Amino acid sequence: MPTTLILRNNLLQGLIPQQLENIQALDLSANNFTGNVPAEVGLGNIRYLVLSDNKLFSRIPFSLCQENCELMLLDLSSSNFFGTIPTSFGNCSSLVYLNLGSNNLTGGIVEELQGAKRLSFLNVSGNHFDGPFPSVVRRLERISVIDMGNNKLSGKIPEFIGDLKDLRILLLESNSFYGSIPEEINALENLQFIGFSNNQLCGSIPKKLSCLKTIINRPKDGNLHGFIISQQYIGVQVNLVAKGL
Repeated sequence: MPTTLILRNNLLQGLIPQQLENIQALDLSANNFTGNVPAEVGLGNIRYLVLSDNKLFSRIPFSLCQENCELMLLDLSSSNFFGTIPTSFGNCSSLVYLNLGSNNLTGGIVEELQGAKRLSFLNVSGNHFDGPFPSVVRRLERISVIDMGNNKLSGKIPEFIGDLKDLRILLLESNSFYGSIPEEINALENLQFIGFSNNQLCGSIPKKLSCLKTIINRPKDGNLHGFIISQQYIGVQVNLVAKGL
């Protein structure tokens, strides 16, 4: 029988155990685990995996996204991962939430990520990614939140940004983007928050930008956007909320 194992926010240490079969939801965040992530963690029917805020100092294993992977939520933020994003992430066709923020990852956002057709939340902020704005993003048709801040990205913000109709939050601060803000951003009727500070942008602000209805009509509770993923795990309701971006 699949199991839910939640051990976050403790003082657990040592290696992550290999004997984690039949785990459907695993949260080991905010502990002191070290070493590599065992290949066994990515096998089976796991759907919810959170290893954030540890001291792993390792590469992200290819095993996390095997063929027919059912993973929906993956949070590896703030755990000292290095190297590149595995191309195997293209197998994560059910993935909705991906957080790789605040690590030491390099390279770029791999084209294979287009296989994650359901991806809605993407956070790769606080790494060492370089090159232009990743073109694979245009194929993420359900993307709602993009945070690529605090990297080494450069070039112009692409015009295809206007094709991401579900986009609500776009954070690109502290990179080296230059040129003007594309007029196509006016097409994003659901956009609630734009963060372009600390770049090299020039020119004028698109005239219609201030007319976007979600920027004018803010929620009464003051929250910009509550991103919630809910999934039943053996009778346990798992809610993950990202606010205050």
